[in-house]
Amino acid sequence: ETLAKDFPSVHFFRNEANEGFTGAVNRGLKEARTWNPQFYFILNNDAQVEPETLPALESALERHPRAGLAAPKIFGDAEKKVLWAAGGEVISWKFMGRNRGQGFLDNGAYGKDENLDFLSGCALMVRKEAVEKLGMLDEDFFTYAEDLDYSLRARAAGWDLLYVSGAHVIHEGSVTSGGQYEPFQSFYRWRNRFLLARKHGNFIHKSLFFCFFAPTLMLRDLGVYLLKGHIKSIPYLFYGLVSREPLRTVKPSRLKLGYLLSNPVSLVMIFTADFFGGILWHFFKKRKQPSEVKKILVAKIDHLGDVTMALHMIPVLKKAFPSAEIHFLCGSWTRWILEKNPDVSAVFSWDDFRLNRDGSFPKRFFQFLKSLRASVSALRLHSYDIVFDLRAYYPNFIPFMPLIKSKYRVGYSTAGFGFLLDKTGPWQEGLHETEHMLRLVQAVAPGAKRELPDLSSLAEPANDGERQEPFVIIHPFCEKSFLKDFKRWKPEEWRKIIAAMEKRGIQVVCSGDSFDRPKIEEIIRGSSAVNAAGKISVGALSALIRRSLFTVCIDTFFAHLSGALGAKTFEIFNDGEPVAQWKAYGPHVKTFPIESNASDILSSMESNENRV
Repeated sequence: ETLAKDFPSVHFFRNEANEGFTGAVNRGLKEARTWNPQFYFILNNDAQVEPETLPALESALERHPRAGLAAPKIFGDAEKKVLWAAGGEVISWKFMGRNRGQGFLDNGAYGKDENLDFLSGCALMVRKEAVEKLGMLDEDFFTYAEDLDYSLRARAAGWDLLYVSGAHVIHEGSVTSGGQYEPFQSFYRWRNRFLLARKHGNFIHKSLFFCFFAPTLMLRDLGVYLLKGHIKSIPYLFYGLVSREPLRTVKPSRLKLGYLLSNPVSLVMIFTADFFGGILWHFFKKRKQPSEVKKILVAKIDHLGDVTMALHMIPVLKKAFPSAEIHFLCGSWTRWILEKNPDVSAVFSWDDFRLNRDGSFPKRFFQFLKSLRASVSALRLHSYDIVFDLRAYYPNFIPFMPLIKSKYRVGYSTAGFGFLLDKTGPWQEGLHETEHMLRLVQAVAPGAKRELPDLSSLAEPANDGERQEPFVIIHPFCEKSFLKDFKRWKPEEWRKIIAAMEKRGIQVVCSGDSFDRPKIEEIIRGSSAVNAAGKISVGALSALIRRSLFTVCIDTFFAHLSGALGAKTFEIFNDGEPVAQWKAYGPHVKTFPIESNASDILSSMESNENRV
């Protein structure tokens, strides 16, 4: 904002999220197209440009029509004595670009213009025709080595790469991301070199690199990190190798080496699988996103509340891919939510024994094997253009994706097996779960926007015999959940809510399943509240929610359903899970901590003009 005020003639574009150097440059290239420039100039945010630089680069490109890229002489100090880059060279066996003269005094050795194999992206002018032919920077790199990739692509396309000695830029490196041994740079040290090997190496070159050169370089790097005392950064070297998703920042998170896993044994096992799987993945050609999408499979093998949140993505996908047929893979316990959805053409059941809450372990395991065989057989009858897995936690469907026919696989790498995916979506601490899923969809449909789901298919039609007086619904328990102890609000507070409603002449209807019914009987004793737990279908409950004045509930499936139906929802949230991620989502949802009193909720009703 300050820069925009100081330089009113300059156009500033703000990215809402950290898209890395590649994402930021690509945004600038796309926006600049409207002015139809002859040349584009890419510049690091910590670099200073000398007055003669841009004219010198433009003049050099005009004199050399075969040159697609041009770079200046870059100094590493303000006095212009020490070089940072005088063009560069490619060390092909390392899949590495090296800046010429870096760290040495400028003694005139690089005083003439030259055609080179590599130019740093720190300060780089690109001819318009080169951008049109080469396209944008590869955003898989995020930051670092994207310039080497672009240089190799330019060379392969027949363009010369011109070093212009008379153009000068000052760049004091790593001002933004810290030193080269800090966690952020360490993450990309091996990761992006492996990406280069996969993208530009032939089979023999890859085999030599991965079997001999890479292990040698990795052992050398580990020794350097230990000698220099940067032990805390070593895990990020390995994290970069197994992560398909770029590291945007280094800050406290539940992510451990990029995984949402708390069990150390599981973490080691999945990390090992990803490490070796990731190396093999580099031998396969990267698949491109299909230009025409006719059939999509969405996998969400979760519980009721999670699948209800996933319903928010159905209209998003339908709008992003209007001609596509959408299929859904879920647990048998949630398929009824989707079977009547007009935007879902087919529903398949997948009962993972680790998520199934019904029956003994042997029963759940054999049910899993049965559903595995049946669902894979049914899914293999279709060929999907895109397969989404919306679950960021282990277990999910990603390990089984290769069993079905698909052109493009999208999911999170946070539960492992990310090497099987063609595109990964970001997972960020502090975001709502529906926002995580939206960002996953945006990874393949950048313009996708949030849409409220149409759940009218869930609600059963009203009949003349239904109650007409005003009523509210409370959902006080979830006795079947393994988190039930975290979600228990004080019984006396529920009684106060019921008493306040009766004082206003408002009927109270209590919902839940058969496991909740005895508990509800205890809190409504002596009142006129109706205990409907285990007595009505979800279709009837959905219809009641839509007609109710409001609902009061703990955080469970009911809260997500009420929020998605657009009802005024007062949700009491437990203290065992992050509320920002798991609270109910909807236009009229208000969330309260489990420590709240009935008076807090009643006051909120009045202050929000929810007087009844």
